[in-house]
Order: sequence, then C-alpha cells, then structure tokens
Amino acid sequence: MNPKSLSVMLLRVIAILCLIVGVRYTTTTSILGYHEAFIGVRVSELPGRTHELLLNFLHLAGVEFMALSVMLALLSRGPFARGEPWAWWCVALTMLPVLGVLTVLSFAVGPQSPQKLAVAVLVLMLTTLTLGRPARYWPLDAPPSPSS
Repeated sequence: MNPKSLSVMLLRVIAILCLIVGVRYTTTTSILGYHEAFIGVRVSELPGRTHELLLNFLHLAGVEFMALSVMLALLSRGPFARGEPWAWWCVALTMLPVLGVLTVLSFAVGPQSPQKLAVAVLVLMLTTLTLGRPARYWPLDAPPSPSS
C-alpha cells in the first residue's frame, strides 16, 4: 500500500472514530463517569440545572464530532485522496486544534478519562497528514504549467 492510500484509509478510520464519539456524546442521558469524577460531585448533588447545562455541552460536542466525521469522510472520498493542497490544509487546520485541545483536556480531567484514545487519534491524525502531504504543498502556489 502506498503512503497516499494509507493516509486516506487512516483519515477514514479517524472519521469513523469521530462518528462513534459523536453518537456516544449526543445520545447520552447523563454526563459520563469521568466528568462526574472530575467535578467531584455526583449528578444528583449538582445545583439547579447544572446537569442540564453540562449535558447540553456534551450533546453539542457530540454534534460537532459527527460534523467533523462527515467532513473527513467527504474529503477522503475526493479532494484529500486526489492530493489537493486545500483539502490537506482543511484537515490539518480543523483537526489538529480539535484533537490537540481534546488531548490536553483529557489529561486535565485525569486518568479516568479516555486519555489513551485521545493520544492515539492525535497520533493517527499526525501520521495521516504526514503520509498524505500533497506534492504541491501550499494551496496558493501556481499549478505547474502544462508542457507544450
């Protein structure tokens, strides 16, 4: 398997992982155990509508992960697979901040959070971007002139 094909396959794996996380977060009816451990209070002890607010943030994160999944899947089917520089930059500038912050947050929350998953997906993304780097790296570079 050549590096470009491997990068497309890895991008699709990341899209599937984002979809799984998105569905999990969107369909949950309570904050997750590691969230509860981090705040140090049981859900039943949260004041007022705090649980509802936290749950809405969790659902929002889930929807965002599902949207990222769709974006990655669509890009992997066309422009990223063709090596178009703008698609590479779109993936890099969208996913590296998301996955970087997610990894930092997972370590801030503590060992009960999915730290290994966060690190693994970040490493997968870095590998994907390294293997999938387009020949014409900068999206604003002029394409090569056709030979006469």
